Amino acid sequence: MRLATSRASSLSDRSLSQQFGSKLPLLAFAYRTKHKASFQQEALRKGSYMTVNGLKNIPEFSIINEGDMDKEITVPFCCDLLSVAMSKAPAGAAWVTIMGNVNALAVSSLTDCACIILAEGTAIEPNVLSKAKIQEITLFKTDLPIFDAALKVYNLING
Repeated sequence: MRLATSRASSLSDRSLSQQFGSKLPLLAFAYRTKHKASFQQEALRKGSYMTVNGLKNIPEFSIINEGDMDKEITVPFCCDLLSVAMSKAPAGAAWVTIMGNVNALAVSSLTDCACIILAEGTAIEPNVLSKAKIQEITLFKTDLPIFDAALKVYNLING
């Protein structure tokens, strides 16, 4: 009996994947967009509100591309695996990574990250800057390790 139940659940999971396929990331984006106001209200309630513009004054961070500087940063997020970042990056995150390619821009746009911070002196690929300008994604660069850069953002948000 237990075997039949697990088979049925795996079949339903498989059919769900087949039914939605590549639309699953879009559904996640729609959810985040729908609930963005509640995320902002929670940040205001906590008294921890910071925009991307606040990172410009940090000496360790240099700006590579200015996108929407008024986006709220809700939390730092560290991840170098794009598939994990696509499924777990919260809306409004300051994404700290070493991924300096166009795929990182796509994931940032999909997850509605506030900005990307390229850590450990990571260089960007030549076409990334032009794509970031088109998509209005803010890019920063730092020589700090990923954890230290994320900790700096965390401390700025939480005072």
